Amino acid sequence: MKLEKAVAMVTINGRYDLRMLELVCEACDATWTSGVHDLNLIDYWPATLHFSTLYGTDVFFTFEEMKMAAPCLSCQAFLKMLDQRTVHFGR
Repeated sequence: MKLEKAVAMVTINGRYDLRMLELVCEACDATWTSGVHDLNLIDYWPATLHFSTLYGTDVFFTFEEMKMAAPCLSCQAFLKMLDQRTVHFGR
């Protein structure tokens, strides 16, 4: 049996609304969900304790590179760019 939890994943190409699986063994009622280690292995970082929002590490690296190239860049401008990319890519 599997349960699904809504997750917002933010990458440099915008936001994706996905479902994260939680596996449940019907025989022994054991459960498995992704942990921080599992997410880090595939280059994602949780923004919340319950993993309702995940960031692709590409967002962090891109923001750092842009701040080095343009120190006056604000977080708001960067977030607006991410919003525009979300719309551009149809999400």
